[in-house]
Amino acid sequence: MIVEFFGMPGSGKTTILNKFIEAQHISGCTVVRGTLDHFSSKKRIFLKLINSLFCVLINPSFYFKNFFFFLIDKKENGINDFINITYLCTRYFKYNNTKKLVIFDQGLLQAYWSVLSFSSKKSSYDFAFFKSKIEKVVIIELEESINRQRLFKRTDNLSRLQQNMKLWNNCRRNYFEVLNYLTSDQCLIYLDSQKELKFNLHRLESVLSNDK
Repeated sequence: MIVEFFGMPGSGKTTILNKFIEAQHISGCTVVRGTLDHFSSKKRIFLKLINSLFCVLINPSFYFKNFFFFLIDKKENGINDFINITYLCTRYFKYNNTKKLVIFDQGLLQAYWSVLSFSSKKSSYDFAFFKSKIEKVVIIELEESINRQRLFKRTDNLSRLQQNMKLWNNCRRNYFEVLNYLTSDQCLIYLDSQKELKFNLHRLESVLSNDK
């Protein structure tokens, strides 16, 4: 089963995911990380490029649709968005129908939010692939002022949102638009990252155990 963590940048997705994978809480189930962001910078870039290229073989129409979309969009970081979305396509294909529990903290839903937030041509983007591939989603919530404070204090892993605080309100609206995009079957659990980490890990373990 593929599970995505979804939340605003700085909401605590990666922190909760790291601790959950580290704990390996679910007995009899292998928990693996779907993304490649935990590798060193050079290795991460190399692996993302390789996985992006494999997308040509796995889903050529999706690959070239995205290539031409981001080529026409001509937005800053468009090439990064293209590589991220196509490498995710490969990773989802790899783990499709797996018996493992595969967790993404920057998955397709986060990529969908990124297109809505940063693309000038978002109305022409085809979201059908996202709709068909998203299985289960863990939504990480955090009170807005605390989320914003956390994000803009962070000095590592800088996001586009941190570089332009004026985008915050627009990105926040898009966040709720993405939530509305989910069905009740896809939405697995809401976690408040202000709560104690052990509490959230216990809730997550309980829900995932029941959903196996």
